[in-house]
Amino acid sequence: MDQILLLACVAAAFILCFILSFLRGTRMERKLEELDRLVRLSLNQREKAKDQSGQLAELRLKMEAIGERVERSTETLENIQTTSSESKVEKVHDMVERKLYNMGYETVRLTGEDVDESPYRINLEVSRRGASYKGYALIEDGVIVDSRISPTYAMFP
Repeated sequence: MDQILLLACVAAAFILCFILSFLRGTRMERKLEELDRLVRLSLNQREKAKDQSGQLAELRLKMEAIGERVERSTETLENIQTTSSESKVEKVHDMVERKLYNMGYETVRLTGEDVDESPYRINLEVSRRGASYKGYALIEDGVIVDSRISPTYAMFP
């Protein structure tokens, strides 16, 4: 009977060890699954970071290309402004003509060549509804500062 009791105790000890090792094993599996999930999450984050850095590099290249285009456009505009075929006299005359046409005059004739003086005087000959007028306009810094236009004929009482 002592042997059976001893055998039962040993069997109970083995069963208890088996149960404890099984519980520890399942607990370890859960911990390993958690760890594996964290490792996958970390790898996914690294891949996303690589994708984002690739996208950032791509955006940086595009921005540099846009910057170069803007610089070329600016240089082109500066070249156009400096190599403009229209002289300063023509620009001033065009501005005065536009103003007079907007005032309702039908024909406009301008004289005056030295635009470097300030204020610059342009002599005018204009007509509206068959009536002729003469006068002048004073231009300073590209703006008409004074003008006087009067009929070429004398008024009779």
